Amino acid sequence: MAWIAVIEGMCAALPIVDKIIELGEKFTTSQKTGSPADYDGDVKDYLSGISDQITVLDNRSKGQIKLENGKVGDAYYFLSRGGLDMSDIADLILAYLLKHKLFGDLYFWLHKFHKDEGEDNAKNEARRFVYTFCLAVKSYGDAYYWMQEFGHLKKDAAEEVAVEAVKNKDYGDGYYWYVESGYPDDVARQTVARKAYEKDDKDDYHWWNNQIVDPKLKLELALFLLK
Repeated sequence: MAWIAVIEGMCAALPIVDKIIELGEKFTTSQKTGSPADYDGDVKDYLSGISDQITVLDNRSKGQIKLENGKVGDAYYFLSRGGLDMSDIADLILAYLLKHKLFGDLYFWLHKFHKDEGEDNAKNEARRFVYTFCLAVKSYGDAYYWMQEFGHLKKDAAEEVAVEAVKNKDYGDGYYWYVESGYPDDVARQTVARKAYEKDDKDDYHWWNNQIVDPKLKLELALFLLK
């Protein structure tokens, strides 16, 4: 039964246990000496405080578990009762949403955590952050959506996405979004081929150049590159 002794030793080392023992000893001494003292009340007060601390820590633990399981609303409920500052709660929740690319939830919580900056401003800044993050992680379709939510026209949003995709050397995505923005197919191919050449991606340049159907556009690209 050595393990029992180990557990008892661990428990005895806890500050909570030490405090209770200390109060208990004072109470016993008071009984022996006949000196009345409300040590019983001291113990109750201390235990009440400990109970509150345990509840706070329990809420914090529950909140973290809820967050790990994707229950963000429940996590917020428990974390806000877990003795954390709102900024710390925001950091935990936003980090989780960013990690898992939950863009709709990210918008909701960004807006919620910045409402003190004004309703409209909070919404706009949340949308701006979300579409910027979407571009950074190459979620081009999501970026396109959130740009429009921010107020960009469809055409402009698609072209911005195309430019970012090509910048990231995602030439196929760039072509798609150029076409989505209104570029004729061949003009989109020419644009992508030129960008690939500028980035010294010769294989990609030749491939996209070979996709151009209109010989005039091919010649135009060749002349441009000779400059």
